[in-house]
Amino acid sequence: MLRNLTEFPGPIAVACDPPADSVELSGGENVDGLPFAVHVTYVAPAGPKLLIRTKAVPQPLPEPGTLHPPLTIDTLENAFGIYGHRSGSRGGPPRGASPAEHAAWRAERVDAFRRDKAEFEALTRTPASILIDGAPFAAYRVDYADCSGLEVDWNGQTVQCVSIAAVLDTLQLRTAATDDLQRVATPPRPPQR
Repeated sequence: MLRNLTEFPGPIAVACDPPADSVELSGGENVDGLPFAVHVTYVAPAGPKLLIRTKAVPQPLPEPGTLHPPLTIDTLENAFGIYGHRSGSRGGPPRGASPAEHAAWRAERVDAFRRDKAEFEALTRTPASILIDGAPFAAYRVDYADCSGLEVDWNGQTVQCVSIAAVLDTLQLRTAATDDLQRVATPPRPPQR
């Protein structure tokens, strides 16, 4: 996770009009110690209403033969997974589950992941547009299950948004200002066992 949002190497997208009754939470991803993406999630009492993921300008891949596998975490499909995980839809085996129950749960999740991946890859990517800082940008949109996703190239970076369709229908983004980044809460990490 990023130590703070100011170490991200580019502008960060936020919602112009966040969903009502939501609180902004931040998160991020590092790859090889370098900032890769920032997540701003607008959370309401009933769960996430909107995830905005800003990915850094792609860096050149390391030389062949190094220990750097290709990134699979940068897809819109992965953003759907982050959104689903944050809404609690993925769950886990019940506390006190036996090793056999854990194994069955893991096997079911792997099967569900494969089904979801095949379904997602078969979806139509519809041309769309979104306003960022008042300017229109070409994007593509995917409607999947009970939520929708949008991906846009923004100044060489990629922005991915996932929410229910009604939120994406009217979503407008802007560049985060310093005070936006100072008021965004970083959720506490659960205690380690």
